[in-house]
Amino acid sequence: MSTGQNGTLGGRHEEFDPDLYEVPSCPICGSERRTALYESQKRTGTDLGDVRVTVSQCDNCGFLYNAPRVSEAALRVYYQTSKLASGQVYRDESAQGYYPKLNAHRAGFLAKFLRHRSGGKFLDIGCGVGGFLDAVKDHGLNGWELCGLEPSEHAHAQARAKGYEVYNAPLGGEGLPEQGFDAISMISVLEHMTDPKWALDSIRKLLKPDGLVMIEVPNTLYPQLSLSGFFSLEHIQHFTPYSLTELFKTIGWGEVQNDPGENGHALRLIGSTDLASWGQAADAPMASDRERSVEVLRKYAEQETRFLDMLNRRVKQSFDDWHAKGKTIGIYGAGVHTAALTSYFDLLRHASFILDGDVKKQGDVFMGLPVHAPEDIPKLGIDAVLVSSQRFQDEIERKVREVGGPDVSIAVCYDDPNNTLAEAFGGED
Repeated sequence: MSTGQNGTLGGRHEEFDPDLYEVPSCPICGSERRTALYESQKRTGTDLGDVRVTVSQCDNCGFLYNAPRVSEAALRVYYQTSKLASGQVYRDESAQGYYPKLNAHRAGFLAKFLRHRSGGKFLDIGCGVGGFLDAVKDHGLNGWELCGLEPSEHAHAQARAKGYEVYNAPLGGEGLPEQGFDAISMISVLEHMTDPKWALDSIRKLLKPDGLVMIEVPNTLYPQLSLSGFFSLEHIQHFTPYSLTELFKTIGWGEVQNDPGENGHALRLIGSTDLASWGQAADAPMASDRERSVEVLRKYAEQETRFLDMLNRRVKQSFDDWHAKGKTIGIYGAGVHTAALTSYFDLLRHASFILDGDVKKQGDVFMGLPVHAPEDIPKLGIDAVLVSSQRFQDEIERKVREVGGPDVSIAVCYDDPNNTLAEAFGGED
């Protein structure tokens, strides 16, 4: 089995460092029997070095999860020290930024349920600085009290400054009222948790008996190709529409509705004991997608190899052209995508600076290069920029053009930053 940056299919290797890895049983049914479907190496940006990511399927229930996986202790070190961890991602909260637009879409789906009641208490778990709460508030749901749960002291303080009641605690922490909420959301959290059943059961205890929950996770049936890879050491649980629906039913939310407006990249599901009381009908029973999951991972491994080969050629051509013209090169993004580039290119030879909009990273050194604000492009003499980011590609291009002017050459790593390979993976559900 390959241990390169790109993934391989179908391995059953069990060799691993017990000080770095652990082998969990299936988090859904507890079975110890599994089949490894995909494997790759990922950069951590910490003393952990490069780590192996193995996606396995439970032989009993068909759930997809990382096994072996980086241990909980090692993950804690990673989250606390790595500049590549998800909690270190800078978010542009302006109206034209990626996340405000995404939160508006999320809030629109939730609001069609909430507006069927005159009011209640809503909790967003992992609310950050309150971006999703802002989007819900914009829907004018008079009578609804908007609250958040956020363990980060910094983010918690910013959300409270907006006027929201925010609990500074982790899920399952003290001080949260049992059956104290009419509706709860948890976005981009469940895939990180070692025990998803415990997480959803903890949410159930906070909900009123007829309460409503909205969960959003990456949709494993539509994996995005990227430098960092869809399957990572952070995302240790891999949900499909069927597996998340079945988990909801196990917790007690027998009626579910999937967001019909979602384009496939995310799986956004609302569940309750009685969706009719929220003015909505439940989706029809869903067929198992177990066999399709295996096919998706097989195709993903093939497509990832082709994608990385194409990206290698594209970036090399840009670097060669710029060097031939004597351009000063900056790479935009002090994050996981730029770190992944170092698997293929000697950035110290090709580029002179790293650019990033996150003020916490500016003035630091990333992958051996100084990090500057994009506003520094003119004074640094940068006249060529490679955008390594995927999700924020469009807004980064606008920023570079705004501060650098029309003569700055820009190259991107992604033709389609929202590509989910839907056609390759079987079209719509």
